[in-house]
Formats: sequence, C-alpha cells, structure tokens
Amino acid sequence: VALDHQIDLGQITGAVAAVAAEADGRVPAILAALEGFSAELNTTLGTVQAMVSEENAGRVNRTLAHVETAAAGFATIGTDLADAASQVDALIGRIDALVRTSEGDVSEGLRDAAYVLRSVAQSIDTINNDIEGTTRNMNEFSRQIRQDPGALFDMPWRQEAGYPGGGTR
Repeated sequence: VALDHQIDLGQITGAVAAVAAEADGRVPAILAALEGFSAELNTTLGTVQAMVSEENAGRVNRTLAHVETAAAGFATIGTDLADAASQVDALIGRIDALVRTSEGDVSEGLRDAAYVLRSVAQSIDTINNDIEGTTRNMNEFSRQIRQDPGALFDMPWRQEAGYPGGGTR
C-alpha cells in the first residue's frame, strides 16, 4: 500500500509548537488553581477529621441516645393519652347508661315535685285569701274605732246612751 499523501513535517512541527506555546501560557494558572484546590481540600479534610473525632463521635452518640429516649417518652405519652381517652369514653358510656336507667326515677321525681309545688301554691292562695279577709276586717275595725274610740271599752252605759249600738249616757 503506498501513501498518496505527503506529510508535511513542517506543518506538524508548527502545530505542535503552537499547542506547546498555548499550554505553556496556561500551565502556571492551572498549577495555581490546583494548589488552591489542594489547600481548600486540606482545610475541609481537617474539619471533617475534627468532626469525626472520638470526642465528637461520643457527643453525637449521646445526642442520638437522648433523641431515642425522648421518642420513647413521646410514645409513652401517646399511649397514656390513648388510655385516658378510652377511660373518658367508658365514663361517658356509664353516665349515659345511668341517665337512661334513671330516666323514669327522674321523671317520677319531677312529677312529685310538681305535685308538692301545686299544693304549696294552693296553700299560699288560701293564706292570701285569709290575709285579704283579715285586712278587710282590720280596716272595718279601724274605721269603727275612728268613729267611736269608746267602742274599745265594753261598758254597760254605752248601750243605754245614744252611741251606735247603745243607749244614752
């Protein structure tokens, strides 16, 4: 197989020289960036090593243990609240049953109370009627005494004198 193309060694050398010149200008910037990255990486690794020290690992483990204890406490509180809710439900059920079974007794008691109140009201009406009658009688007595103060004394001469209901004096 024969090569039909002639390779121009001068062109290749020129191209390699151009790439080398361009790379030669950029290599110091690339090396500076790599040194900066390496310094940052060393700082970060130092921080990570400090974070995973035995002392900090112990702190993290203690914190996790406290979190687990708190979670268990919350679970206990949740269980206690559920128990309290079921006790409240049971209490409501007992109260409901008591009200249902006592409904007749309560109704009977209310009927008895109504009877007693009616009796008291009737007695009060009778007493009021008696007081009104007594008041009328007292008014009449008072009127008679004003007309004849001597009527307070039951004297035989009053009947002989000219006083109302009696004779002359």
